[in-house]
Amino acid sequence: MRLQYTKAMALVDKDFSEEKEGLFKGYAASTGNIDRGNDIILKGAFTESLAKTDPSKIRVLWQHSWDNPIGKTLSMSEDDNGLLVEGELLLDIERARDARTLIKNNAIDGLSIGFTIDDFSFENNVRVIKKLTVHEFSFVTFAMNTNAIVNDIKSAKLTTLRDCENYLRDACMMSRSEAKTFLSIVKKSRDVMDNEDEITASLVKLQQTLRGKQP
Repeated sequence: MRLQYTKAMALVDKDFSEEKEGLFKGYAASTGNIDRGNDIILKGAFTESLAKTDPSKIRVLWQHSWDNPIGKTLSMSEDDNGLLVEGELLLDIERARDARTLIKNNAIDGLSIGFTIDDFSFENNVRVIKKLTVHEFSFVTFAMNTNAIVNDIKSAKLTTLRDCENYLRDACMMSRSEAKTFLSIVKKSRDVMDNEDEITASLVKLQQTLRGKQP
């Protein structure tokens, strides 16, 4: 069996709950948008797979390596945004602890599913995936698709310039220098060199726009 892989979903939220630090919740795949691999997963593509699969059998891996399981799946469901997963990193495993630390420190930033395709077509050079079977999802290094968000690890709060810089780098795929240049332009245009409030408010609006919400 040869697995296909989605491009990684960008992580916006990076802190684990104090109650149980291994728990996480978020989107392992999004539907309705073309990713950077020129694939689009249609809404409903997960329906049959979810109906016949015990979520506990879906492995949580490190970098799609079957030799490196780092957690367990608690639930999986499909909504208007994509494949929503809830799971737990097993912190008795060293690699799981490493993954948690890396996520919290912005050193890795994505989730990706490993799947087999059951039905697809090509339209205008885009592979349209109509039906698939999920076998695993992984914490991976690079975020390539920013339309899915991992939630309940931490909401992305933009309260300082550093928060804004990190958001531009993580969600907008900017380099560090590009993010700093962008913030510098915003600061100059607003003439608020000593006041971060209006800058962060502007970035919150940008964040909402990227998520498809009205400011």
